[in-house]
Amino acid sequence: MTEPALEARGLRVRFGTRDVLRDVALALPPALWTAVVGANGAGKTTLLRALAGLQQPDAGAVWL
Repeated sequence: MTEPALEARGLRVRFGTRDVLRDVALALPPALWTAVVGANGAGKTTLLRALAGLQQPDAGAVWL
């Protein structure tokens, strides 16, 4: 098994008192196409911003 190209564990982002992301965990292997799908307001953009380092998570960590 190869090392993940991107990994997140326990990712949490809050806006005020509202959890936008709660306990997100994922590991993406290299050269894998991935789609993020969900309803409006589901946290897709917040997740991508946290993974890219543009949004500071309140808990958890992201590794590249």
